[in-house]
Amino acid sequence: MNEFLSTLLQAVIIAAVPICAGAAIKGIRAAVQYLASKSESEIAKKYLMDVADAVSTAVTYTSQTYVDALKASGKFTKENQEEALKKAVEQAEKLLTAEARSFLEEAYGDLNAYLVSKIEAEVRVQKQQSNTITLGESFTAELKEAPDVTTVAAATAAATAAAVVQNAIPQTAPVQAPDSPQEGEEVLAV
Repeated sequence: MNEFLSTLLQAVIIAAVPICAGAAIKGIRAAVQYLASKSESEIAKKYLMDVADAVSTAVTYTSQTYVDALKASGKFTKENQEEALKKAVEQAEKLLTAEARSFLEEAYGDLNAYLVSKIEAEVRVQKQQSNTITLGESFTAELKEAPDVTTVAAATAAATAAAVVQNAIPQTAPVQAPDSPQEGEEVLAV
């Protein structure tokens, strides 16, 4: 009996070791892939933040040093717009690190086309911001999650309906049911 258990245990171990090793290897590979993708996304996020900062700075710089003076003199033509874009692209490229430039070229291809699109978007954002009025101290708010429009609409409709019903109830006269006793008759309690 002892020999039988020993042989059975050896057979189970021989069968289980490759299965466990295979599962361990798959788990290790999955962990390595996860860590690699996480580190790549962290690096990408860093470079994209660097680009956003460089573009924002380049647009502000070009606006202050070139565009504002032309607009004030009334000489901001289509050619001057193109020149301003060129200056902003050059300034953004100067502000980018070699690693960020390399990342962008690898990720997006044409660095110039990428910067032009980002600069155009930043110009629009800055124009929209310049049309706003800030009263008092400015603040920054971070939205964690926007509410679902359908949920808000449904909640508003339900609250409105409840208010209408609540206001309508006291204003209506009580209706006597046909089985109710006539005036002056006693009602039996059950």
